[in-house]
Amino acid sequence: MYLRTHHVIGRSLWIQRPRCNNIITISATAAQHDARVYVRAARPRVRSFRFDMCTKALINSGARQPPAAIVRFVVHGTLAWLYFHVMWMAGSVDWDSIVFPTISEVGKFMSFMLTMWTLIMHLGFFMIATVLDFFELIPQSVIIGKLLNKIREGNDFFFMTVMLPISMCVCSGFWSAWVLFNDIIYPSAVNNIIPVFINHVSHTTPIFVVFIELCLCYHASPRVKPAIASLVTVETIYLFTMITLRIQHGRWVYLLIDIYVNTIPKFIFVFSFLSYIVPVIFLVSCLRLNNYIWGIKTNGHVSRDVSYQQNKKIT
Repeated sequence: MYLRTHHVIGRSLWIQRPRCNNIITISATAAQHDARVYVRAARPRVRSFRFDMCTKALINSGARQPPAAIVRFVVHGTLAWLYFHVMWMAGSVDWDSIVFPTISEVGKFMSFMLTMWTLIMHLGFFMIATVLDFFELIPQSVIIGKLLNKIREGNDFFFMTVMLPISMCVCSGFWSAWVLFNDIIYPSAVNNIIPVFINHVSHTTPIFVVFIELCLCYHASPRVKPAIASLVTVETIYLFTMITLRIQHGRWVYLLIDIYVNTIPKFIFVFSFLSYIVPVIFLVSCLRLNNYIWGIKTNGHVSRDVSYQQNKKIT
């Protein structure tokens, strides 16, 4: 039974696992970035060592070392609880009592607001990450390990391509608009109905949380074209959702749009800039930042080829 995972640049590494006659070989050259690692499994059930092998590869390549699984389990579990608690608190708020010139019928359109979509993204991502971290702490079969690697790969792809740029757009967009139009965007009287804690978890913490996650845990950077395609797909779905609601109910989800952008063509133009161009800029910037933080460094420079494939799954 053979398992294949990632590579190390410019070196060969032999590791003898204690009490298990398994030998791990990591070899590659500067010109051959996609080298293979073969592991001979001596027992029918072995503990998944994907994280250990990736950690050894990062250490020997001079890159940063990811934290232990128990640390990630605690951090991800805490964040999952935080967003679950906020969603539970939001259920007790009387949203229909919020009636302002630019904010009304919040309960009716709550599920279509981008802020709510962002909270659901964070809750789902951190719940899945917590489960994956837990399974790294216990013994597991090779088949289960391969399945978990697939799930982690999809969760990481979602984080890098959708959750990260949209969270940045929601937080930066809300507070930028609040600075310019304080009483219009979020009147102070709203704090009497919506707890300040919910407001800050919804509009402030996401941008800090995704940056902490980006720096704390390694997420394989996808290639730029698939990443942009994934982000544009989600944004297009949201665009059509907004237009459909406008046609069905005769108003936009955000009444502020009715004041300043009162036609569908104008909305599409403004939305294209705020929800396509700006998020793509955030996306590309974060991919470069992720490669800089976790990329293998050679002579003080980040290896661009390695940054995309540094944390391949076990196959």
